[in-house]
Amino acid sequence: MSKGNNFRLGIILGSPFALSMVPFAIVTAIAAQNAKMSAFETLGASTIVFAGAAQLTAMELSQHGTPMMLVFGAAVLVNLRFLMYSAALSPKVRDEALTTRSLVAYLLTDAAFGVTTAQSRKDSSTRTAWFFIGAGTAIWLAWQVGTVLGLTLASNMPTNLSLEFSVGLAFVAMVVPHIRDWPTTTAAAVSIGVFLLGRDLPYSTALLPAAAAGLCAGLLCERCTQ
Repeated sequence: MSKGNNFRLGIILGSPFALSMVPFAIVTAIAAQNAKMSAFETLGASTIVFAGAAQLTAMELSQHGTPMMLVFGAAVLVNLRFLMYSAALSPKVRDEALTTRSLVAYLLTDAAFGVTTAQSRKDSSTRTAWFFIGAGTAIWLAWQVGTVLGLTLASNMPTNLSLEFSVGLAFVAMVVPHIRDWPTTTAAAVSIGVFLLGRDLPYSTALLPAAAAGLCAGLLCERCTQ
C-alpha cells in the first residue's frame, strides 16, 4: 500500500483507541487546573509533552512542592517504557526520512504502538511508519479535544467543588486497562506496595521508588514466565 493508504488505515484503526483517550484527557486537564496550571500551560503540556502518565506524575509532585529536578526525573522514569517501544519500532522505520522518524517518535504512545504492532503482525506489507503516524495523529487529535473539554468543564465547576481526587482518578483510568497478565499485575502490585511503604517520604517522592520497583518487578516476572 502507498503512504497515503497506510496513513488513512492508521487513522481508521486508531480511531477507537483515540475515542477512549478523550475521557482520560478530560480528567488530566481537570487535574492540571487543580494543580494551579494555567490553560496555556495545560494546552502546552498536551501538545508538547503529549504523555498523560508523565503529565499526571509532574502535576502530583508539583502540588507537594517537589523540587523541579525530582519532578523531571519522575517524568523520565515513568516514560522509560518508550525506550522499549522505540527499540521494537526501529527496525521497521529506520529506512524512513529523518522527518518521518521524528514524527513517529513524537506521536509514540501506548495505544499507537499497540494498534501498529497488531496490524504489522496481521499484514506484513503494512508500511509501519505511515500506519503509525495515522493512528498517532488520530490519538493526538483526540487528546487535544479532550484537553479543551476538560479545561471548559473545570472553568465551569463550582469553586467549592474539591478536585483533589482527579489525579488519582486519571492514573487509575490509564493503568487498569493495561493490567492484562502476570507481569503487569506484578508491576502494579509492587508499585502500590512500595508507594504505600514510602508514602511519608518528603515531597511525595514515593512515586520514584514505586515506579522503579514496579518496572523491575514486571521485567523480572516477564523473564521468568518466558
